Amino acid sequence: IFMRKVAILEEGKAFGELALLNDKPRAATIVAEQLCRLGSLDKASFKDILGQAEAKKLNEQIDFFRKHPIFSGWTRTLLSKIIYYFKFITHRRGDRIFKDGDEAKFIYLIHKGEFKLVKDTDIDYNFSRNPAQEANDA
Repeated sequence: IFMRKVAILEEGKAFGELALLNDKPRAATIVAEQLCRLGSLDKASFKDILGQAEAKKLNEQIDFFRKHPIFSGWTRTLLSKIIYYFKFITHRRGDRIFKDGDEAKFIYLIHKGEFKLVKDTDIDYNFSRNPAQEANDA
């Protein structure tokens, strides 16, 4: 069986919550890449302590994704799965996300804030005179 790596989970990340929230089987296999130490919380405790907050967070994220034409027709289950792989990143004013000509590696969905899209252009600073004026001068 070939297993394709779809994500690397690093320190501070969590996994397994979608299956608990949705009462579904696991959607992926998790394999330790190195010596790891992790904490776990059983299903009943998770639902008692975090379930409502996590369900609310998941619903908000699903609503956000459904607003975008790319994902508007997707099912809740499919959206739940893709949300797991998205990273939400904060950028400060003036940060350049990528530049013209960079290799395309990601799709970006703006959750909050505003970005400007700019394009390099060549400007001809040799302003020619009005063609009618040039004809009169000849």
